[in-house]
Amino acid sequence: MFALVDCNNFYASCERLFRPDLKTKPIVVLSNNDGCIIARSNEAKSLGFAMGAPFFKVKNNIQRHNVKVFSSNYTLYGDISSRVMSVLASLATEQEIYSIDEAFLDLTGLASADWLEYGKQIRQTVYRRVGIPVSVGLAPTKTLAKAANHIAKKKLLPLQTEGVFHLAKSEPAALNKIDISAVWGIGRRYTQKLRHHGVHSALDFVQLAPQWVRQEMRIGGWFTQQELLGFSYLNLVTEGKPRQSVVFSRSFGTTLHQSQDLQQVIATYASSLGRKLRRYKRKTAYLQVFLQRGYPSRKTFLHATHLPFSTNDSRVLIENALYLLQQIVHKHPNATELGVKKAGIVALDLQDEAIVQQKLFGKPPADQVMQVLDQINAKMGQGTLRIASASPRAKWQMRQRLRSPRYTTRWTEIPRIVID
Repeated sequence: MFALVDCNNFYASCERLFRPDLKTKPIVVLSNNDGCIIARSNEAKSLGFAMGAPFFKVKNNIQRHNVKVFSSNYTLYGDISSRVMSVLASLATEQEIYSIDEAFLDLTGLASADWLEYGKQIRQTVYRRVGIPVSVGLAPTKTLAKAANHIAKKKLLPLQTEGVFHLAKSEPAALNKIDISAVWGIGRRYTQKLRHHGVHSALDFVQLAPQWVRQEMRIGGWFTQQELLGFSYLNLVTEGKPRQSVVFSRSFGTTLHQSQDLQQVIATYASSLGRKLRRYKRKTAYLQVFLQRGYPSRKTFLHATHLPFSTNDSRVLIENALYLLQQIVHKHPNATELGVKKAGIVALDLQDEAIVQQKLFGKPPADQVMQVLDQINAKMGQGTLRIASASPRAKWQMRQRLRSPRYTTRWTEIPRIVID
């Protein structure tokens, strides 16, 4: 038995955690630099606000309907996600974290005579311990569990209990309610192809000849069909593959023209990239730096280099990243003259930090320095100790004028109760 647990309107639900006054109010969350809508509460959806709608286009409509608007607060969302996943892990034999707001649970071996009741218990436990509402789909395969969750979330059938749906087997009535585009494992290209052949629902799909599915959609499509029929082929992925690349990039709150500002940006990003590499226990031997103009050009300028040895030392990354920036500016002076709206740094050719092949002559900088830096920042707060050329609080930082407090990770932003 598998369960797919999906947080309802996750970003909007996180914003409501410490704002009970917004429990029934329409909410939208904006993307980086407050560009467009990336999350909506059910109330905002019912008002017709579309996913991806540019904020400047719907701003007047938002004000007219008194919609509460938030800048994206990924620090808060990431912490709340960790709390939800921790609770779910305690309720299952195994767990696969599928996304920031979604997880598969393997319930095999748990003693439950009533899986519907257990799904209800999962939902209640997450809400009681974390405060986030979730939908739960239960079924004997991962694909059917995803389908059951879709039914629970969209209320496509009369629910057995609020927010929970149990598919004991492949049921035609349930599969007929699921559009082919909503089937897990069927992408946009295959959706168009299947519609061309008269397949509009999950039920239509399982009624296709398996030989045709195997020939036209290869093994992945065949697995999806068999899973919808109730045959379990997909196991939980409990351990992720080692990262092959790490990227740190951001759009700026304002267009940059000065070389000095760009140097500060790249130094800051390289320092953050090093921190990410150390967290993943990886080292890089190949570095890329890119600059991107703003709208309407969007032209990208890129330069790369092999490092003398694999490293995750922020000092070495900053030194090489600034050299790459210098090369870009030298070869493309108009890149900065016309303004830069986004920059990034990419680490490739990653290796496990424990088994990196070193050079015969010459020693890389001591890893202990970075370990001490990370330990101090973990204890005292990120940014307490930093490399001087990196400046996390500069004018080019992302616009987040409407960001809520980081309630759970910053002492200065912890919720306060005032008693008169």
